[in-house]
Amino acid sequence: FPKRRRPLPNPQPNAAIADDQPENSSAKTPTTVIVIGISPDCSILDLKSRFEIYGCISRTRMDPGGVAYITFRSKDSAESAIAASLDPSFGIGLDSQRVQVMWANDPVPQWREGVRNKDSPSSSSKLLKAEVPLSRHGKGNRLGSAIVNPKNNNSDSGLDVPFKGREIVAYDDIL
Repeated sequence: FPKRRRPLPNPQPNAAIADDQPENSSAKTPTTVIVIGISPDCSILDLKSRFEIYGCISRTRMDPGGVAYITFRSKDSAESAIAASLDPSFGIGLDSQRVQVMWANDPVPQWREGVRNKDSPSSSSKLLKAEVPLSRHGKGNRLGSAIVNPKNNNSDSGLDVPFKGREIVAYDDIL
């Protein structure tokens, strides 16, 4: 049989016993913290070097607006970073500015969210703006889009949406 048509193997009796035992809960425990109050001049390397003293970091993300998400490899490391930030005498400072560190309930909400159409919340795309129909970007208009008259200022391309630059989001993934 080809791989897709192979029958599923019969469940082994040891598999039922293994399901009753608690599995490694490190994958289910939250290890992501949110850092609030970061100065605009702070970089990913500054953030990482400041928080690595609490434990190994697996992922770091900085958003515009002074917010960062740090995913530690262990829950103990994340707890120690939160505890250090709550210390009234010292706290955690970046670029001479004290920051708040707390658990991120939804660790990366914007990483999974795309551009959504107001009418249909089910469709989501990070690549295309919701206002521009997909037919204007498809294969069907290849020849027409290659022939352009540079003297013609008429915007018949259908892309009447003004260009808005992307916000810079910094990632640092070490797996």
